[in-house]
Amino acid sequence: MPVQNLGAAALILLWAGPVLAACDLPAETADVLSVRPDGTIQLTDRREIKLAGVELADSGRAALPGLLKDERLTLRPTGKPDRWNRQPAHIEDVEQNLIEKGLGHAAAQAKGACLSELLVTEEKARKARIGIWAEPGYVLGAANGAALTEHLGRHVLAEGMVQSARLSKGRVYLNFARYWKSGLSLIIAEKDWPHFSGGAAVEAIAGKRLRARGRLEYRNGPAILAGADDRIEILP
Repeated sequence: MPVQNLGAAALILLWAGPVLAACDLPAETADVLSVRPDGTIQLTDRREIKLAGVELADSGRAALPGLLKDERLTLRPTGKPDRWNRQPAHIEDVEQNLIEKGLGHAAAQAKGACLSELLVTEEKARKARIGIWAEPGYVLGAANGAALTEHLGRHVLAEGMVQSARLSKGRVYLNFARYWKSGLSLIIAEKDWPHFSGGAAVEAIAGKRLRARGRLEYRNGPAILAGADDRIEILP
């Protein structure tokens, strides 16, 4: 399996998704009109922006207006607008600043989001226990179905040991609870499994400790449908 070095820690990735070497997306500048409580950024040209590479904690949403006040932004839009017509975009220095201060975690909020540098910054903040990383409940237990259910619809981080791994009807299921409905399930299309596994058999993942990040849904239990821009790591 491929190995990616995140700061001082070497973590084996099942799949890192497509990575652009230096987030080589076209840049443009814009001015901020306002920031909504949910973290939506309204520009003076009336466009609305959401951060493409960060899931903000409550502390991050509270801090964002101060970080953007009187700033001219360098934007790198990526992906398509969401159903509320917010354009995902990386904002130069802002996402790094938020993650460095422990105000959110790296999260692909749109197709083609660039996470490599943000993941390195996140790992440093995690090791220093800054902000959210000092909160014992921020990273969810992958076997704790009750806690997971409270976060449905949000981009989350969850860690735990895979209790069972199986292939069924064109999908790979990695289950973190003995009774799969009571914990997290990672669901991966069979055609994508070679990209995740580095050639390993599905059954070989059982018993491994993983850290998963992605949007939490309900599929007869809490689940993440792992896509090309999600990250899954094997932990020591």
